Amino acid sequence: MYKAYIQNLIAFRTLGFFMMMVIVLGMAGHGYAFSTTSPHFSKKNSSVNGQAIILSYLKINEDYEPESSIRESRFIKHIREILDHGYKVARVQDIVFALRNEDVLHERTVGITFDTGYTSAHRSAMQLLLDMDIPFTVFIAPEKISRSRGYTITWNDIEKLKSSGLVDFGIIGEHSDNIEASINSARSVFREKIGYEPALFAYPNGVHSFTQDIIANSIFAGAFDQHPGVAHHGSDILSLPRNMMTDANGEIDRFQKLLKSYPMHVSDVSGSGISSDNPPAFGFTFHHFTDGDLEHLSCSTATNRTGKIDVIGRNRIEVRFDETFDNLAGHLQCMIGRFEQAQTDKPSYWEVLGIPYVIQGTPN
Repeated sequence: MYKAYIQNLIAFRTLGFFMMMVIVLGMAGHGYAFSTTSPHFSKKNSSVNGQAIILSYLKINEDYEPESSIRESRFIKHIREILDHGYKVARVQDIVFALRNEDVLHERTVGITFDTGYTSAHRSAMQLLLDMDIPFTVFIAPEKISRSRGYTITWNDIEKLKSSGLVDFGIIGEHSDNIEASINSARSVFREKIGYEPALFAYPNGVHSFTQDIIANSIFAGAFDQHPGVAHHGSDILSLPRNMMTDANGEIDRFQKLLKSYPMHVSDVSGSGISSDNPPAFGFTFHHFTDGDLEHLSCSTATNRTGKIDVIGRNRIEVRFDETFDNLAGHLQCMIGRFEQAQTDKPSYWEVLGIPYVIQGTPN
């Protein structure tokens, strides 16, 4: 039944909103439950029940930009995977407050976000989520919305999204010579147009640098990079991970792997933030590490450059690269496979650590 729904949705998208509603309501009549309101939070946490996977989407069906767009059919597969396997989609704002307060989250909590509010995402992915009563967050640059030239949503669109009761909004930063003034101006327009103070912030281009110091002195409850990982109680609330989904990395098998991920519990992370070294000197200390773990640990950049891993002492990991980075802002992703059964060569799940970096001299 679900396969038929997916095929019908793609086939009839051009027929507009009414046909899509008929399909969705037809599925509801066959026992598919799309209600995914915020999870129940309760005190206190465990390692598993204090985490969430945050997804980030930008554009839909803009195939000429595979690094920033994802096909609608692939987005639908993502939503199908979430609904079919017991994941709970929560409001991202609720997730942030749960992490701040160390409240318990549903074991399989997922948050969905969109950056900038591109028209291509609004007319397809956002409408699909609304039809299914799935909450999501849109990060907007208010002044860019005010001068919209057709490629982003308008303030009228935002008002309609807001009235659904399913959509929250946050601010995404813009590059500026005066970052603090730019953020304050964005907050002012946001309050005027949307009617409340923004609680969430997304760093421009998904990477923080000097901006984080300004955010730390603001009223934002949480701020997001776009480095991979699992948000959890130990995360830096002003540098939360979001997993960017595009055609370049959004294959369904990789998505399934992401949903089964857990945070890598480490401390003393080096190489994160602003670095004067190129490449940065990455490192971290495992809370629990055994000799057999090393063969299942890998670290690579977003451009698929693999680092050399050295173990210092019992549980200190250092990751080194021989050549300088061309991308002066990005992230290192480290993953370690974990096995629940001894007689298998395929990990049952993965622990993930994302380390965002900015090499000095990169524009904010």
